[in-house]
Amino acid sequence: MNKGKFVRDFFRGFDLKKYQSAISLLLFLLLFSVMNRPQFLNLDNLIFLLYRSIFPALMTAGLAIVLTMGAIDLSIGAVAMVSGLIGAGIGGTFCGPTMGIRLGPLGLIGGGLAVGLFIGLVNGLVHTKLRIPSFVTTLGIMLMLQGFALQYTTGMQVMLDLDIAWIGSGAALFCIAGGGFLLRYVLLVHTSFGKNSIAIGDNEEVAIKLGIPSNRMKLYGFLLCGGFAGLSGMLKTAYTTIVSPRSGTLDDLLTALIVIFLAGGDLNGGTSIPLSRILSASLALVVLENGLLLNGITSIQRPIILGLILLFVLGLAAKGLQTGVIVK
Repeated sequence: MNKGKFVRDFFRGFDLKKYQSAISLLLFLLLFSVMNRPQFLNLDNLIFLLYRSIFPALMTAGLAIVLTMGAIDLSIGAVAMVSGLIGAGIGGTFCGPTMGIRLGPLGLIGGGLAVGLFIGLVNGLVHTKLRIPSFVTTLGIMLMLQGFALQYTTGMQVMLDLDIAWIGSGAALFCIAGGGFLLRYVLLVHTSFGKNSIAIGDNEEVAIKLGIPSNRMKLYGFLLCGGFAGLSGMLKTAYTTIVSPRSGTLDDLLTALIVIFLAGGDLNGGTSIPLSRILSASLALVVLENGLLLNGITSIQRPIILGLILLFVLGLAAKGLQTGVIVK
């Protein structure tokens, strides 16, 4: 029997997109466990990896909803940053501008989430009511948010009051993030929202003829995307206790896009990405970044590495199309 033909037949039709995030995670774990065993397998480092993976996972969970409908939100990084700033200003800051009130943990959570939802609503209304492409809409909103953040802080970093920073670690972090993930799972799997989103992304004209309210669905999608970005920004601010008006934006957007592609998603719409793949892809990326850091890669070189990873993942998908591996 031809062994080469057997291997080709075995992998032909293999759905790479379903497993590439899990495969990547296992490969990165094995690689850095061998290369940097003492530092990488340290318990504190492993806990750090779990914490850090939550923030891009939340942001990607929202972005994936919009992408499923055939739209895109380029403002998620700026939304997360502004949500962290305003949430800190309402909850209480040790250094930097405040909103004149100190509502503690509830102010941080409620303020950050409300800002994210509001910006998501604005994105959705501009896109659906004014008929402006989502790419242009969210790009404009991103630039406006960057300008607002610099004006609000006068370019200064904002330091969160340490008395409420506990929200960004331990059981509180996992409970709040878990609530967001559970909401997404219920909406996409156990309601008509998930199926309608896929129908709109696959063929919007047909979906409208079938009675699916396309504009309203997209409005909800952008609302959820903004909410998840706000939740991510708020929790990240609590975790790091510092938020800068110059941070995030493009870097966070690029990270979310890499997680999307690593989880087997694309920008074409009509395909929903399961939460399990988003979580494993997010953790895989964080593990890779941590391993590179342990091997001397600095934060200055990080954008170069992220760009290379993005090209590699897209190249892998293109190769799959040529070899008969299912990547659609």
